[in-house]
Amino acid sequence: MFPNNQARYLTYFCVQTARKFKIKDKYVNNWLIREALKARLKYTTDWERKKEARKIAAELNTAGRGLFCGVQNHSRMYCKTIKIYA
Repeated sequence: MFPNNQARYLTYFCVQTARKFKIKDKYVNNWLIREALKARLKYTTDWERKKEARKIAAELNTAGRGLFCGVQNHSRMYCKTIKIYA
């Protein structure tokens, strides 16, 4: 999951966190902290990916309105309700 230099920082982070919460040597390889960190990283990565997708969809939606509203025979209401999804 982590490249070599990041794995070193991950180990350091886990050891320091275990010391801070006084759970050092209670869990094999600090698995509790590693799993919590992995879940947090996965959540924030997914969140950022979805955030970027929403931003792109909004930009496409705005661009799509401009394209369709310039065409004759399209009502203003149609231009407001059209949605374009990526």
